[in-house]
Amino acid sequence: VRLPRSDLPMAASTLVFADVLEAIEQDGPRATLLSLAGVVLLVVVAFGLGKRDLRSLSDAGWVLAALAMGVLWFGGLAGALQLRLNMLNFIALPITFGIGVDYATNVFQRRRLDHARSIGDVLRTTGGAVALCSLTTVIGYSSLLVARNQALISFGLLAVLGEVACLATALLALPAVLRWRELAREVKAPPGAAGPAAGAG
Repeated sequence: VRLPRSDLPMAASTLVFADVLEAIEQDGPRATLLSLAGVVLLVVVAFGLGKRDLRSLSDAGWVLAALAMGVLWFGGLAGALQLRLNMLNFIALPITFGIGVDYATNVFQRRRLDHARSIGDVLRTTGGAVALCSLTTVIGYSSLLVARNQALISFGLLAVLGEVACLATALLALPAVLRWRELAREVKAPPGAAGPAAGAG
């Protein structure tokens, strides 16, 4: 729009909305990538603290692989429901990174501490606590589903999907793979060998 002078002040809701959209387009992907990088760094440091060896990196890799699968399932669910990111609900991605990695971390860390026990025993003791932790978060996000604002509803739905996907990965996919590895070790172990092999590295 041509103005008689370039120094005239302009104000309108459409201009503010356009600025918000531009800021989200620029800062949204950057914030999402930074949050993912921070989560990866924290997991590597947490699992490698005091143990700088390949085993620690392998343990961190298992947790990050579980997170990656959870995020992949989350994206698949969102795509199947035709949910699109907007200026409010995109924050569900960084939140999923930060909260979703906790579940696999708790399960795997318990297995590291009680390495003589099978992953089935770990799930029987720790799985319930992890599921309860996720359920309280899901209940909080689900309260947004009754909001009148469609953006809040979509954010709540995406956040719930992220929780469910990461929880399913931590309690189903990761234990299934670890149990398969335990069985493979038992087959290779000589007769009379005791229990599952320690660790998952």
